[in-house]
Amino acid sequence: MQYFYCGVDWGFSVDPFAFIRCSYDRRTQTVYILDEIVKRGCSNTEIADMIKAKGYDKAAPAEYYTSPLGGDIYQTKQLIICDSAEPKSIADLRKQGIKAKECKKYPGSVNYGIRWLQSKRIIIDPRRTPHAFKEFTEYEYEQTKDGEFLASVPDRANHLIDSTRYSLDMLINNAQYSA
Repeated sequence: MQYFYCGVDWGFSVDPFAFIRCSYDRRTQTVYILDEIVKRGCSNTEIADMIKAKGYDKAAPAEYYTSPLGGDIYQTKQLIICDSAEPKSIADLRKQGIKAKECKKYPGSVNYGIRWLQSKRIIIDPRRTPHAFKEFTEYEYEQTKDGEFLASVPDRANHLIDSTRYSLDMLINNAQYSA
């Protein structure tokens, strides 16, 4: 695993805050779900602290750079892609030293992101990421009362799925890696 992707889906009381850390192997088109943080009632400062406590604000150990001025060595910050619905929360994470950026949203982006994920192999360890395992294995398209599937996806019990979509936003919205 050469590069890690991180994503955030905001939540507070009814819906939980959801953070995902994953990796993607382009050769095998496999998404590896590596870790999760799911919690209700968190402030943005607490969210930043949980991310930092796991070291997920820093990029992979191999991603260092040397300052051209003093020669000091710094570890690159991990880019964390967040739900764009809360710009204030993204700004709060940035104030806490986290390299947070909003995801791209456009009409049809949710369905497209779900289709992109469906076209990939997804590896999830249910012991390490039980919430993600539950969401990915139980999530399904909406149905009519007769049991026929519709083209739309429900917006419930999908917080880590959304976090995964956000984390892989650069790949999902890159024409080279289409659904």
